[in-house]
Amino acid sequence: MQKITNENIDWTRDSDITVEEVKATEGLKHLTDEQAEEVVVFIKTYCNLMYNLYKKQVEDEQQKIISINNNEQLKNAA
Repeated sequence: MQKITNENIDWTRDSDITVEEVKATEGLKHLTDEQAEEVVVFIKTYCNLMYNLYKKQVEDEQQKIISINNNEQLKNAA
């Protein structure tokens, strides 16, 4: 079984996982094509959920930031 590390993850990947990749994974080789497709759908759903939660958290944090652009310019210290 391949150890997953930061070095062997393709962070630039821009395509979805495939049924073939699922079935090539240790522990999932026994799945039928239909079962592997369900795994693909689950992974995509999970990733979308996590991304949307992260995005909402970022948006909520940005709303808490107080903008100083509308305030008077601060005087420089002497």
